[in-house]
Amino acid sequence: MGDKLEFEISQFLDPSVPNGRANYYGTTFLYIVGEGLVAWDVGGTTPFGGIKDSFKIPEHAWLGGDTSIHALTSGETDNHFMQMATNMGYDNAQPFMRGRRVLHTSAVDGVHDEKPLENPPLQDMIGLAGPHYINDSCAGCHLRNGRAAPAPLGQPLEKWTFK
Repeated sequence: MGDKLEFEISQFLDPSVPNGRANYYGTTFLYIVGEGLVAWDVGGTTPFGGIKDSFKIPEHAWLGGDTSIHALTSGETDNHFMQMATNMGYDNAQPFMRGRRVLHTSAVDGVHDEKPLENPPLQDMIGLAGPHYINDSCAGCHLRNGRAAPAPLGQPLEKWTFK
């Protein structure tokens, strides 16, 4: 009980496919025997003064509840809502990816906004914008797949719809 195990899962793909790559992003997890997967941080001193070790972040600091992840040291904070939650079940992975695809696809021409050469136009999205659209995709307002940021104080609410 209490033993710690760190592990990382990465998806290795076929780099021989056109525009393919050798691996997809992964992350490191901390498993504590008797507790399961936990959000974690790294403690300890510099390499010259001791060994760094992972420790569980107190649960009252898990701002995302059970979807909380490790403390960030790699500068990837801008991308958290763009990735699946670390506790997302297997059956929800494909629906998440399909929803992410819709979020980043133009409702005018069906083009994906991140990697249009790797993602052909999504035919089901073409022409859905209508005559009075504000942005041509959900990602036009929902930056990095998060909530839509409010306009700065004193600026008009040009990208907002009120019902």
